Amino acid sequence: MENLRIQTVRGMRWTGSSQVITGVMQFVQIAVLANILTPTEFGLMATVLLSMNFISAFADAGVSYAIIQAKEMSDVQRSTLYWVHNGIAWFTAIVFFLVAPHLAAMLIEPELGSDLISQLTTLLRVSAFMIPIAAASTQFRMVFHRNMEFAIVAKQEILTTTLNLLISVGLALAGYGVWSLLIGYMIGNIIGQLWILFAGLRTWQPSIVFDLTGLKPVFRYGMYHSGEKMVQFFNMKIDQILITTLLGMQALGIYNMALNLVIYPIQRINQAVTQVMFPLFAKQQDDVSALRNGYLNLLKTVTLINAPLMVGIMITAPLFIPLLLGDQWTSAIVLTQILAIYSYQKSTGAPAGALLLAVGRTDLGFAWNVLAMVFTLPVIAYSAMVYGLTGIAYGFVILHLFLGVVYYLKVIRPIIGPVGADYAMTLIKPVLYAAMMGFVVRLLDQLFPFDTALQLSLLVVIGIGLYTILLFVLEKPILDRIKDVALPDRTRL
Repeated sequence: MENLRIQTVRGMRWTGSSQVITGVMQFVQIAVLANILTPTEFGLMATVLLSMNFISAFADAGVSYAIIQAKEMSDVQRSTLYWVHNGIAWFTAIVFFLVAPHLAAMLIEPELGSDLISQLTTLLRVSAFMIPIAAASTQFRMVFHRNMEFAIVAKQEILTTTLNLLISVGLALAGYGVWSLLIGYMIGNIIGQLWILFAGLRTWQPSIVFDLTGLKPVFRYGMYHSGEKMVQFFNMKIDQILITTLLGMQALGIYNMALNLVIYPIQRINQAVTQVMFPLFAKQQDDVSALRNGYLNLLKTVTLINAPLMVGIMITAPLFIPLLLGDQWTSAIVLTQILAIYSYQKSTGAPAGALLLAVGRTDLGFAWNVLAMVFTLPVIAYSAMVYGLTGIAYGFVILHLFLGVVYYLKVIRPIIGPVGADYAMTLIKPVLYAAMMGFVVRLLDQLFPFDTALQLSLLVVIGIGLYTILLFVLEKPILDRIKDVALPDRTRL
């Protein structure tokens, strides 16, 4: 157990460092490119990533995560899964390449011009090559996660993001427009995937075998997880799909910019935590008590970090968006403030996602996402048609207040038992702490106006200081736990 604790702390340190570094670099990339590229060019890239994420969920077929969840897996089974996964990926890439013109015509209104449709078609076809390249290394990445060897994955993520930043900014300055985004993304990811592939091949090489014996539970797990990912993708991206078809590419670029500003920091924190906790939960999947305590502690840590981020973004958006991104993005300020609330709501579900994968309940995750889709589609479609971009943002916030209650009743409680009071307080208390911090920061913002850059810097520093004091007084055990992860005691490690 002590060894597992050491692995967990080290994993948190590596993934945390990776997510902080890559998060900062991605923000710098967005801030620089926002002053060079247009909202329409960002909208085109958002459409490419939208399509890629959906098709990649299908190409994975859910089997890669089964490697972490499975208690035992033979070399023959692993090799068979490797070839199945790569075969599906190649088939998917070919189909994606062939249907790209039809997909582009469906996503872009004809009145926007055939040139834009042709450009999107080419972007989609070039991006199709990423599917089999990613598949070649996916299983090795999952093995590193299973063995809690997060240093290799963290270094790869930093390398990928660094290359993406340097290449995309360099090409944008050279006048390559939307291609700077795609080329930077592809080169960074290709080199990163090769990094994982070569590191994995040094420890294991797939055998030239194909034997499906004993893999029925794995494919069942994968089928539900793949279905869950595709439905979840639709739930998460329905806003962008509707904006593309109803409001146009420029509106998508503005909306996607606002969404990225609030999703990136919180998403990074969630990934740092859940990447480590998924394999840890998988090792404890038969111990309900350990799962319950681990889940609640994880949820509390995530919410205590994400809540002040949400409030901080809401308060400082009118300052940092014009300052860092330029005046052409001022229409994204209100959207950013509303979507910050939605982003916090979404973040509270991430720990449960790791829990469901660990205990093998991908069927429950699939059923939940189907149920969520039934509510999401009409609410967001109505909001988009009647109220536009801000209507979509408000629609998500209101919808997730309702879905959060249902999520506890239908997903959390069946896995770890009734913990309603602890669950509710874990979600509410961080928001109250963050609101207290936000009230003081907002008051100072009104009373002492300075130069924009200086004012923004002071508000950030004061906000961090106030919230740290609140945690020290009210949640010292959690603060100690975070410090233990960030600065582990080398005498114990």
